[in-house]
Order: sequence, then C-alpha cells, then structure tokens
Amino acid sequence: MFLSRLVYFSHPVPLGNADVTDILTKSYANNYLENLTGALFYNGSWFVQVLEGARDIVTQMFLKISADPRHTGVTLMEFGTAQQRLFAEWEMRYIGAGPLQEAIIRKYMPAGFDPTVIAESAAMVRLLRELADATPPDPSPRS
Repeated sequence: MFLSRLVYFSHPVPLGNADVTDILTKSYANNYLENLTGALFYNGSWFVQVLEGARDIVTQMFLKISADPRHTGVTLMEFGTAQQRLFAEWEMRYIGAGPLQEAIIRKYMPAGFDPTVIAESAAMVRLLRELADATPPDPSPRS
C-alpha cells in the first residue's frame, strides 16, 4: 500500500446542524471501514479536509466528496505520497470554529481564515494538525 495524503478546500452551501452531523457520521463510518484518517475543518464559510490512506481509496473518496452537492468550488491543494499519517488518531477529526481556533488561525492567516492565501499545502496541514490538537473532542465517539 502506498500511503497518500490529500488536502482540499471548498465552500459549503448553507448547512444546518443536521447536515454537518450527517457528514461527520458518514465520514467516521466510511473512513473506519476504509482505513482512512484525517481531519475536517468547517467554519460556515469553508471546508478544509485532509484524508490519509491507500491511494486508490483516497482517490475514490475524493471523487465522492467532490460530487457532494453540499459544497462548491472544490480545490485540490495536495495529493501525493506520505511518509506517515499525521492524523493517525482519528478516522475524521472534526474542527469547528470558535475563539480558540480563531487565535490559532491568526498565526497563519492574520486577516482571517482563507485557504486561498496559503501557498503550500504543508502549511495547511500544519495548521489543521495544530487545530486538531487544540480543539476539544466533539461528542461523537470517534472524534
């Protein structure tokens, strides 16, 4: 198996809490079954997701994600070989928005969260990892 990492961002359509819960529930289940790990950031204006796993599985999952009508403007930042999983603890680590997250984001993006201003995907992965480490777990069992 070639370990791969994929990073993308997109704009969500208007979503309710039930929509976000559905996305997370399906992500936890699908990623567990497919041995995928990663993180999902959502702040109402942006989604940013990291997926790690076997290249063919990550590719299939990204094709499904790209076709999901709950977001638009899906932009691939990175898809390549990874030496190790950086989000191995989580099938899908959910990172919401709040004051703690905003303080961390400002270190990388002083004007506020905008993934289009980060030129290299490695910086986005570092940001997501820092957010994942600092964010308290959500109430779901696999956060």
